[in-house]
Formats: sequence, structure tokens, C-alpha cells
Amino acid sequence: EKNSNPVVFILQLQPDKVKREMSVSGGKLVVHFEAVEARFLRASFSAFVDLTVLVTKLVEEYGISKEGEGSI
Repeated sequence: EKNSNPVVFILQLQPDKVKREMSVSGGKLVVHFEAVEARFLRASFSAFVDLTVLVTKLVEEYGISKEGEGSI
């Protein structure tokens, strides 16, 4: 069951070539990619994975705090 959070559309350099939608379902991040060519899909997915790894490392190092308290 999906929660009430809206689907997030990520700003991309070529939005006409690749579309990425994210939502949360059952406490899990659900990401759907669509692309006009496989090479655009590979590049977009690779960038997404790189950013996900970076965010995960930052959260592990600094933790998560409530909004407005100065941490991530």
C-alpha cells in the first residue's frame, strides 16, 4: 500500500529522454525509470545509484535529525 506522499519527479538534463518516478510503498523506496534509449537508461540509473550510495554514507556518518535541527 502506497502512502500519501506524492510521486517525486527528478529534474534531469534531458527530461524528454529519461523519466524517473519515485514513491514510497510499505516503507520501501520504489523507483521507476523509462528512457527512449538504453544508453540514457544506463546513465540515469548509474547516476541514481551513485547518489543513493552517497546519501546512504552521509546518513550513516551523520545520522538523521528532525527538520530544522541542522543535521541531514
